[in-house]
Amino acid sequence: MTIFSNPTTLPLRSGTWTVDTAHSSIEFTIRHLGISKVRGRFNRFDASLTVGDSIETSSVEETVELSSVDTNNADRDAHLRSTDFFGTDDNPTMTFRST
Repeated sequence: MTIFSNPTTLPLRSGTWTVDTAHSSIEFTIRHLGISKVRGRFNRFDASLTVGDSIETSSVEETVELSSVDTNNADRDAHLRSTDFFGTDDNPTMTFRST
């Protein structure tokens, strides 16, 4: 166990870190009819972590290609890509930026 003497000290060196997408994943679980769970993932994404001198100057950003949704069911994936959900023709990506 590592204990930091200064609680504002971050455990990573300052800089920008790119997420290794070969060893990372963006996954989700949703309830289906209230009795089972559907698991899925997005197969294509980019993410980076910028480490500053403090947590306040650090951030994370990721961009997900919505058409890469994969629930292991082609019909469901096509429905998720439709305008009922993601509308991937008009919204090809989703981006998250921390504040």
